[in-house]
Amino acid sequence: MVQAMSDAAVLGETELVITNNKLVDVKTHHHWLWNEQLQPDAALQALIDEQRKPHLAKLQEHVVESTATIGRQYKSESPFDKLVGNLLLEGFKGDVAIMPGVGYGISIKAGPVTSEEVYNLLPHPSKIVTLTMTGKQLTMTLEQAAKNLKPADKLEAVGGLIQTAGIHYEMDLTKPVGQRISKAQIKNQPVNDDQNYRVVTHNGLLTGLHNFDEIGKGQNINRTAQPLTDFIIQQLKEMKTVDMPANMGEVTIKR
Repeated sequence: MVQAMSDAAVLGETELVITNNKLVDVKTHHHWLWNEQLQPDAALQALIDEQRKPHLAKLQEHVVESTATIGRQYKSESPFDKLVGNLLLEGFKGDVAIMPGVGYGISIKAGPVTSEEVYNLLPHPSKIVTLTMTGKQLTMTLEQAAKNLKPADKLEAVGGLIQTAGIHYEMDLTKPVGQRISKAQIKNQPVNDDQNYRVVTHNGLLTGLHNFDEIGKGQNINRTAQPLTDFIIQQLKEMKTVDMPANMGEVTIKR
């Protein structure tokens, strides 16, 4: 039994198929849990309330007013991560923003947004990083994203779609590995293999997370001291209101 999705929405059951002491297949099953039918355990709820009490003022701090539901997607272009990417591009004068493809956190609903809701979507103490990558490195990174989604061996699938802002491209998962990215453009110009582009990301992606090795090979790496989540919260406060990112649709995926 494994965790699946978030917020106790799904109980995951994973079946490992082993033949001759070798893993040959993985089968997964999802059991949906309707938690509104259950009452919380009183003792555990009291413990949670006690632990939260010193932090309530910060958690309940009003950040921004959302005019739309801004969700997180895992295997496709994610509205929330696009919003984050846009703020990084604007704040750090980048050409392309890159965030990992992850599936945790719940949608920001229309209405007031609190600090806790942003931390639910960006819970890690990641620091913002800027660097330069060649067009070829960017294309290789997108090819790795396609391989992660649909590898030749399904046991090598890892992570969700890498999340980007500032780069348009098409991904065709029906094509062979290494030939799945086409029509990549930055600022309405075809991506040039030899040109350097300014990339904004966070320090987690410098470590080869989800097999994205090319990011850590970039040049002019500047590891800032700016925590990603704190930066996003401050930018949202200054915006007053936030809507669905206007540049959704930068990525087209054929499955």
